[in-house]
Amino acid sequence: MALIIIVAALALLAGLAANRFLRPRLLSEDDDTGMAVKDLVGPLLTLTVLLLAFVLVTANGSYGKAEVASRGEAKAVDQLVEAAEYAPAAQKAAIQADAVCYARAVRTRE
Repeated sequence: MALIIIVAALALLAGLAANRFLRPRLLSEDDDTGMAVKDLVGPLLTLTVLLLAFVLVTANGSYGKAEVASRGEAKAVDQLVEAAEYAPAAQKAAIQADAVCYARAVRTRE
């Protein structure tokens, strides 16, 4: 994300430098209007929208990875509780109690 911001800032600076040094050569001598604020607003809005889109895509990807990881962990705890059914009664109760305690601890911490 920081790399995207750095590249965007460098692109903006390069564009401003090119406008400063190349534009006077391209304009005729009688045109002295210069650059207006509205000339910067369009590219800045486009840049803002692109950065926002990158942030949203990154956040969505991170959320998806977290969801997959949490489902995998929940499935592992569920399988542990189901596997405890085959253990003797004393061990079965201890394993299931530990699994419930672990699930509650993870939920509280998250």
